[in-house]
Amino acid sequence: MIQPYTEDHRSAIKELIRQFRIETALLKARDVQPSDQDLENELNDYLKNGYSILLAFQEGECAGFLVLRSLDGVWWVDTLFTVQKWRRKGIASALYAEAEKQCQDSEVDNLFVWVHPNNHRMLSFLKSRGYDVLNLIEVRKPWNNERLSRTYSFDDSELRY
Repeated sequence: MIQPYTEDHRSAIKELIRQFRIETALLKARDVQPSDQDLENELNDYLKNGYSILLAFQEGECAGFLVLRSLDGVWWVDTLFTVQKWRRKGIASALYAEAEKQCQDSEVDNLFVWVHPNNHRMLSFLKSRGYDVLNLIEVRKPWNNERLSRTYSFDDSELRY
């Protein structure tokens, strides 16, 4: 069952944000342990900026969430996360379907998402939903002590990740 966020869900969503931040850091071989204040700040930032937060519930527990934002007429999936034990059970698909519905209801015909190039689960999920057009490439300098393990080629350019 998909529901919009309410304050009754504050502690549940903060725990999901914690799990999401830890898992996404692992995509870059980084160890991250967000503090309670970090989680509170992130949730408050979503709320302050008017992002739509959708929660999925299974058997009475919060099984996943999706954060959707609109910026200059463009809809973005900011965050999508499903708890490990509920993966591959349709939770992410249900959340994404609701996000796509909200996007269509606002008469916007496309939904965008940022994804790590090495997040193969998310890339496969997006591809299965028809998302396969590369839109932008974000480039930055490496962080201190960052381990770059891959190289991607785009026409004449070679970028590390």
